[in-house]
Amino acid sequence: MLVPRGSRVSIGGLPFMGGIDDKTTPDGDLPADAPVLVVNGMAMFGAVTVKDGPDEE
Repeated sequence: MLVPRGSRVSIGGLPFMGGIDDKTTPDGDLPADAPVLVVNGMAMFGAVTVKDGPDEE
């Protein structure tokens, strides 16, 4: 899943023989009023990966 840059992400879910990864920008680099996106996923024999989308021009 790609999320907009500059968003704070809260990830939860159930990994069953899989994984859930947060590869977004660390919170320390974001403004205090950055929006929060809540992502809940289920990974069964696979993975859920959340990362920043491409830079906007």
